[in-house]
Amino acid sequence: MEIGKELGLMLYYCEGAKTIKTGKVSVTSTDAKMLKYFADWLRNCFVIEDSKLRIQLWLRKGEDEHTLKQFWSELLDVPLEQFIRTYWTPKKGKKAPRGVCRLYYCSIPMLKTILTEAEQLIG
Repeated sequence: MEIGKELGLMLYYCEGAKTIKTGKVSVTSTDAKMLKYFADWLRNCFVIEDSKLRIQLWLRKGEDEHTLKQFWSELLDVPLEQFIRTYWTPKKGKKAPRGVCRLYYCSIPMLKTILTEAEQLIG
């Protein structure tokens, strides 16, 4: 699938973090296909250092942290060493089959560019 900058901008406008202060270009989701697209979009539409990509998982009691880290690591092509501490949520309710995953890259200039271009795209 071709990675389009405009589609990525719209994905980010809808699902991405928008707080400039943190400088995190991030999307948090349970949707593996969307996060895969986001990872590919970052790599294809921007100059990034893969070693600066980070992943954090939100899991519920009883979910297999090791297996889920392996899944996301392979899917997003991010080494396990780049995962940050897993957050264990005490909330009850429906479990996400693969947990909740946040993929992020810290860059205030990139975040400003993404938000500006997304705003321009939608007018």
